[in-house]
Amino acid sequence: MILYYTTRQTKEKKMDTKVKASDRVEELTSLIDEKIDELIENNDWSNYLRFITTQRNYSWFNSLLIFLQDQEATFVRGYKQWEKIGRQVKKGEKAIDILAPQIARRCAEKGCSHKGRVIFNRATKNFYCPVDEGHRIGQFLTGFRDVKVFDIAQTVGEPIKMLDLKDKCGNATQEIWDALVSLAESHDFKVILAGAGSAEGYCSHERKEIVIDPSNDFGYRVKVLAHEIGHLLMHKDITDYQQQRGRYETEAEGVAWVVCEALGIHSEDDNYSFGYISIWGKDDVKKLVKESLKRIEKTSKEILDAIEDVV
Repeated sequence: MILYYTTRQTKEKKMDTKVKASDRVEELTSLIDEKIDELIENNDWSNYLRFITTQRNYSWFNSLLIFLQDQEATFVRGYKQWEKIGRQVKKGEKAIDILAPQIARRCAEKGCSHKGRVIFNRATKNFYCPVDEGHRIGQFLTGFRDVKVFDIAQTVGEPIKMLDLKDKCGNATQEIWDALVSLAESHDFKVILAGAGSAEGYCSHERKEIVIDPSNDFGYRVKVLAHEIGHLLMHKDITDYQQQRGRYETEAEGVAWVVCEALGIHSEDDNYSFGYISIWGKDDVKKLVKESLKRIEKTSKEILDAIEDVV
């Protein structure tokens, strides 16, 4: 009788935990929606974009979650990850919540009748379908779970050498310019210093070229090049540039802002605005902002990774 009660209690406790985890995922998702509303209303994006330059290991969604919970965070890892590198989370520290995907392995063979779990073979270290071991096994996203992480300021232990791009690059240098040119060339684009008409630069996917006005000072040319590479990477397939010009220019400028902030090559007064986002759409403004934030962060990371590889 006691054994039965204990087992039942354990199951109920596990079920309880699952419900709470599910509620927490919903709570965190709602937090994003709520705070994006505030950001849209206040139009103060500089702090957030400055923050994501330090969080390149995380998705835009988790970067925003971390930002909303601790704007001073600089280097975030899980409890066990800190232990592995000789650091311990300080007693009483409050965790930062992020979301991690839950992945399940299932038979991916077309026409297979088996819809449940596949079997793991300990000897071969492979998964297989109970219907046919030759069937293809795939990984499927089944949901998300709440994960606790901590900033380095919440830990003590072995010192860590923190080397960011500012340490490597300083202000605008020829090295940074060359790295950006190399990135453009890796996509078969030429970078040309020439008059850009009434603009300071432009990106032509049709001619596969980026033109930068040479009359501006060098540091500003680096920023314009980062902006145009943002167009190169984000906007190659768009067909509604004229109708959505404000949005696409805002995205490219967001990329330039993040890259230049990470490299320390723009002034403190160089603030960033999402512009007149009210003209992006009516009821879809929040959706469009989320999509733009995701693109800005993904593209900024790609550019900064490319620079880091060669400097």
